[in-house]
Amino acid sequence: MIKPLRLLPLGLILFLLGGCGQDMGTPQTNPDYDYQATTALAKATLNALQSQSFRNNREYCGYIGLDENGRLTATGAATGRMSRCRPNPPPRDWVLIASYHTHGAYEEYVASEIPSTNDLNADFQEGTNGYISTPGGRLWFVDGRARKATLVCGPRCLKQDPLFFPNQRVRTSYTLEELEQL
Repeated sequence: MIKPLRLLPLGLILFLLGGCGQDMGTPQTNPDYDYQATTALAKATLNALQSQSFRNNREYCGYIGLDENGRLTATGAATGRMSRCRPNPPPRDWVLIASYHTHGAYEEYVASEIPSTNDLNADFQEGTNGYISTPGGRLWFVDGRARKATLVCGPRCLKQDPLFFPNQRVRTSYTLEELEQL
């Protein structure tokens, strides 16, 4: 049974979600956790990692879950490579909710503004949801149940790589099959 979730204060949630530009709506999620609080934590965690991710051109990744006291929390970030990251395992007494990872620095010929097929497959295989930040400052939600990535908020929602140049058309959602066709 999932322990009760202690919610972040409404003011903090609104602050963390504020500045995202156009709200893309709440995707289908597991009803056993608070999507807005989890998204606010993912946004804050990824935003804190963006500058380091750009500077080192590496992905940083981890997990979000309910700790042994039922509190929503994020693991410390593991350092990955340019296009791959393996998070450290969460504590055994956690209820795992989602993964998170950055997409590194902006590179002109890399489709880093959208989730990759590997991103979606990793979350699907773990049976969890995921959050992804991009060099353009976008935040994506990967819905493990619906097998779909949905844009939470667009460019500059999070810190943006100073070298970023919008050279790619980005939709507001992608299924695994749609990403495979790109």
